[in-house]
Amino acid sequence: MENKKIKISLGTKLILPISAIFFISIAISTLYFMNNQNHVSKINVLDKTQSIATNLFDSLNTMMLTGTITNRKILINKILQIPNVEEVRVLHGKGRLVVSDDPEHKIVDEYDRKAIKGEEVNEWIETDGQPHLLVIKPFKASKNYNGVNCVSCHQVPEGTVIGAIRIMYSMKEEKAQIHNTIWTSTIASLVIFIIGIFAYSFIKKGKIDYA
Repeated sequence: MENKKIKISLGTKLILPISAIFFISIAISTLYFMNNQNHVSKINVLDKTQSIATNLFDSLNTMMLTGTITNRKILINKILQIPNVEEVRVLHGKGRLVVSDDPEHKIVDEYDRKAIKGEEVNEWIETDGQPHLLVIKPFKASKNYNGVNCVSCHQVPEGTVIGAIRIMYSMKEEKAQIHNTIWTSTIASLVIFIIGIFAYSFIKKGKIDYA
């Protein structure tokens, strides 16, 4: 009986440090994976949102040149159909060709003011308790913007900010996907560890005895 107790004690002493090392490893790897995935996700979303802003400006520029700018609402509504895009606004700068009272074009906060002064805005903010990326990309008049002479129509010095595209992108789904992946990976690791402990117990003693 004494020998049996000694064997159980030795088994426990072996399992406890292994368990401690496992859980520490899981905690460290989970934190690393979460930080890495958040970083990669932010880079991907930032690139995507900036690309949307640039493409929208180019499309609006084409519409101005072809005389179809009155249909810009159709284009903006299409952008709003992109998953997670919650806000799209076209800010007017100097040299605007059309005077509009539409709230879509007005400067409403410090972010807008920064953009109209020529500063690109890329801010990770909380809105209604949810993470969002706010991108406001200013565009300056150029004599050769993708082959287009902006100053011939806008009548402002080259380099003047003639407008900006503001887009609010929700990170809610991105965060949820990261959390789901982390939980799935962690639970799978725990299951494998528990199976390993049971397998060790059976191999070592032939049965699991908690007495």
